Amino acid sequence: MTDPKQECERLLNALLPFAGEMLEQRGAFAPYGGFLSPEGELFHVGVKQDERPAVVVTALRESFREIAAQQGCSVLGLVSEVVTHIPQLDWMCEAIHFSLDHATGYSVEVFMPYQLVEREVVFGDVFSEIGKHDLFH
Repeated sequence: MTDPKQECERLLNALLPFAGEMLEQRGAFAPYGGFLSPEGELFHVGVKQDERPAVVVTALRESFREIAAQQGCSVLGLVSEVVTHIPQLDWMCEAIHFSLDHATGYSVEVFMPYQLVEREVVFGDVFSEIGKHDLFH
């Protein structure tokens, strides 16, 4: 069995490029996600878009619960744009937010602060915190 942290990192690395491309092309992206099957196969997940990101996140969470119940998966990942507080610098910034939950209970929230400089994404220091493990249920 693969290490839960490593599987979460694998999913994060697979999901990140789309966010970067959309930020560079459009300056924003709608929430999306993905998962790894128990065999390690990668799947991307999207839902019908809505102007309200909260509606899209809710729909993705519902889709994840169905996928976990029907197909099974080892890792679920939800990607969204947020404005967050950077603890070390005590200031707010835009970030790509990854909620990553593993079937074993491992859960992490990863924040990748960024700035758009002449339509190019420049990332700051990544930080994380313990996740809520709420994508499976």
